[in-house]
Amino acid sequence: MFLVALLGIVGSWGAYFADSSIQTNGARAGGDVLEKTYIRSTEGDSSFLLTYRFTLPSGQSVVSLHGVTKAYWTTLSVGSVLTILYSPTDPQRNFPEGFGVTSLLAPVAITVVFGAVGGLAGALVVLSFWPRAANPRNAA
Repeated sequence: MFLVALLGIVGSWGAYFADSSIQTNGARAGGDVLEKTYIRSTEGDSSFLLTYRFTLPSGQSVVSLHGVTKAYWTTLSVGSVLTILYSPTDPQRNFPEGFGVTSLLAPVAITVVFGAVGGLAGALVVLSFWPRAANPRNAA
């Protein structure tokens, strides 16, 4: 549990810093919406996904899939043009403008939740090695 918690915390902050860097220093390209997908889960949540294509300065075409808000999804249709932000060193790391992990709230919330799980795991490990007091009922 402790390792999973640590992995969750490090992963969320890593995604935040990577996407924030792309947001401020990354490259931009015009993209075309290839497909819109709506996925409704049994829990009542919905995912609004866009499949889009953009072209790198080298001429290479990149096709990606990314989730967006319902409000944004409904404004687009197949063939719509959107701005894509991407990492010049890893173009597969990309997202439609405004939809990267650039909100500070997400990694903070994940840190709190996974930190609590990690703390619980650490406490259980410490308690398992803690010397137990002798039970007075068994003495005699």
